[in-house]
Amino acid sequence: MEENGNKLVIYLCMIGVVFLSSFRSPDPELALDYSVPSYIQFLQTLSVPIVLLLMLLSIGFMFRVPTEMEKEGGKSYLPYFFIFQVIILLTEFSRQNNATEFLIRLLFGIITFIYFLKVVANLPIYRAEGFSVLAAFFWGSFFFIALNVLIHVSGIGHVIWKGRLFGVTAHPNFMGICASIETILAFVFLWKERKWKRRSIFLIAFAVGIYACLLTMSRTSMLGVATGVFIFFMVGMKNSSFKPFFMILLALVSMLLVANLTMQSLDYADRGNTREQTWRELYEDASELPLIGKGRSGASTNAYMFAIVAGGVLGAAFFFRSLFGVMASAFTDLLNTHNFKRLAFLALLTLILVTSVFEGYLLDTVSIPSFTYWMLLAVTRQL
Repeated sequence: MEENGNKLVIYLCMIGVVFLSSFRSPDPELALDYSVPSYIQFLQTLSVPIVLLLMLLSIGFMFRVPTEMEKEGGKSYLPYFFIFQVIILLTEFSRQNNATEFLIRLLFGIITFIYFLKVVANLPIYRAEGFSVLAAFFWGSFFFIALNVLIHVSGIGHVIWKGRLFGVTAHPNFMGICASIETILAFVFLWKERKWKRRSIFLIAFAVGIYACLLTMSRTSMLGVATGVFIFFMVGMKNSSFKPFFMILLALVSMLLVANLTMQSLDYADRGNTREQTWRELYEDASELPLIGKGRSGASTNAYMFAIVAGGVLGAAFFFRSLFGVMASAFTDLLNTHNFKRLAFLALLTLILVTSVFEGYLLDTVSIPSFTYWMLLAVTRQL
């Protein structure tokens, strides 16, 4: 009984970590008439310390719960991503020389690493009945997206600027990525669930996620959802003989999208061509292949180039090692993959890979998108 109570606390903390991780206040100059209730402002201010406390609480309770996962073979890619984060912190410290901020960020990074290594990695990624990592991430992201939509629909706050939903985040594009992750999680559970009461919940969550994506007017989030759903169905096909055809089709469609998507089409009216300019600056900096990076400074619209600019070649090597490692684990034996855990993992990873071309959220310290990537790295051994 006590063990079940400890597990419940751990999973509730995980839901809280996901829910609180993306509360942000937008730049006042970007959203001039932005307003939210005082309790939302409180969460926007203190969400990160609360997330830290929830992680520490989970780590403490995990020592009182026997691991549910047997020792699996394979390699963990969490250390590579953690080293990448540390290199960025060292780079920023060398440029800013702020020891207090460096130590605080380093402490948060260490606790985040331990949390995903010792807590998330030792919990089941999916379970038909009971608690699981995917379920916790679903509920945390669903509560977050539902809150954003509720604030807008109820009118208790003004979270729309130039026709796009900011919600309680710093930017519509970031809000869109959070919504796309919730949408994919709702979709995979909707597809798996057979009990109509639960299916109705996941259907509502899926609809709320799609609605939030549309409100943000983020084409990147919509593209991420579409490719995630497509890869889920394509790989999950029972007739494996059709899979090569669909893989070729996906590759062709991807090339056509890249060929026809312009940076102008991905910016919104009256904002200016910020994405094209940022891409150009990122490309120029990344093409120099700096050994030492610049840290997380400036705008980012491509996680892959931003990893090189922020961490330098040295840091980016660890970032791409984690990325290629998790891709190799996920895309192994696709022709014979029908396991739900792997299919859900693939859908989320595909969304991450696609949206990272246009957004740089993987370098965030704390957020739903960055924590989703941490989670994927943590549960790779369970595939």
